[in-house]
Amino acid sequence: MGNFFKSTSFRVFLAVLFSSFIVLIVGVITKNTYTNSVLEFVIIPLQKLSASISDSFRKAIPISKTEEEFLEIINSQKKELEELRETVVDYQSIKKENEQYRQHYSIKPRNGGLKFEPAYVVGRSPDEDFSGFIISKGTAHNISKNDPVITSSGVIGLVTSPGPYSSVVKTIFSPDVKLGVVQKETGESGVVTGNIKLADKNQTKMMFLSKEPHLKEGDVVVTTGLSGLFPRDLPVGKVVEIQTNQEDASPFAVITPFENIKETLDVLVVVDFFGKNKIS
Repeated sequence: MGNFFKSTSFRVFLAVLFSSFIVLIVGVITKNTYTNSVLEFVIIPLQKLSASISDSFRKAIPISKTEEEFLEIINSQKKELEELRETVVDYQSIKKENEQYRQHYSIKPRNGGLKFEPAYVVGRSPDEDFSGFIISKGTAHNISKNDPVITSSGVIGLVTSPGPYSSVVKTIFSPDVKLGVVQKETGESGVVTGNIKLADKNQTKMMFLSKEPHLKEGDVVVTTGLSGLFPRDLPVGKVVEIQTNQEDASPFAVITPFENIKETLDVLVVVDFFGKNKIS
């Protein structure tokens, strides 16, 4: 191919092409009939020569693969890309579960006998007033109704409707969830449950306190483990303030959970623990 560009034929071709271009310009400017005739005399052989050169180029640069072969290569690369994406997704899932297990082992020493199933949030209903959600695990993963749902920060709810491969979770913002808690230093105990007013503020309340509760702002409350639904000593939240119920003048504590429940993505479902389903 390189020899062709250095050959006498190629130089002659360039010279003819340049001369023809000059003649063409002159003919256009002068509108000379003779010049146009000369142009036709030169251009027609030149067209044949150009066709011959184009054919030489095609022969000098052979196409090594057919269209079908290129399509096959492209489809193969698409398949490899899809497999790579699946590998990345699997890696991210494994990485997430490893982080959940790490959190699990930070909780376990405080609560012997705990068994967990890591899961993640796959859906939230805009009509859910109490920040409930759906998780990615169900009965096929040994999850059952009333299993506690927690994070490394603390308790956030329990499973209410388990399906084979997903489950509905109600949070401690809901009045349907009732959780026995205690303030360990003072021994003040009560029940955490929610209402719509506090749920809007990402808060819940601790009811059934003593007439003069031994609680103050910043006190931490944890699970009692007495109901058999939740293991003991899991953190729930901290006291924000003490208020009085307007209906019966009973005191209650406003509790802010340790976990930002409305933005939770990864959870641990407690599938077993010492004292499960046994009322103390």
